[in-house]
Amino acid sequence: MSKTTEKIEIEIDGNFEEYKIIKVYEFTSDRKMMSVLVKNLADNKFFLFTKGADDILVPLASNSQKKAEI
Repeated sequence: MSKTTEKIEIEIDGNFEEYKIIKVYEFTSDRKMMSVLVKNLADNKFFLFTKGADDILVPLASNSQKKAEI
């Protein structure tokens, strides 16, 4: 794995993937989480990685799943 302020490279099952860092949402005590928006340079797909307190993230994930089913 390597990381700069502009991109990150990770290894998954022996394959290297490179992502451009689009935006970093820093941890705050109000949000109780941090997020990083990245773009896969191979296929141009966007991903949002989030890390934080379970009591904050689980309800958000549950709500987004319900909205997706409608």
